[in-house]
Amino acid sequence: MTTLTAVCSISVVMYINKAPDFTIAGMALFFSLAVIVYLGFLYILSALRKSWKAAVAGK
Repeated sequence: MTTLTAVCSISVVMYINKAPDFTIAGMALFFSLAVIVYLGFLYILSALRKSWKAAVAGK
């Protein structure tokens, strides 16, 4: 997640600086991967939260 965030940040900076090796396709690819990874992370956290609540309620 950290690396993906860094890559997305670098692509934004490259876009702002009009870097010659910047491509919109590359930026779109990494941003779409970032969305998938972050949504998966949130899904895992919500599942863990539910299991922790169930474990605490069962005690």
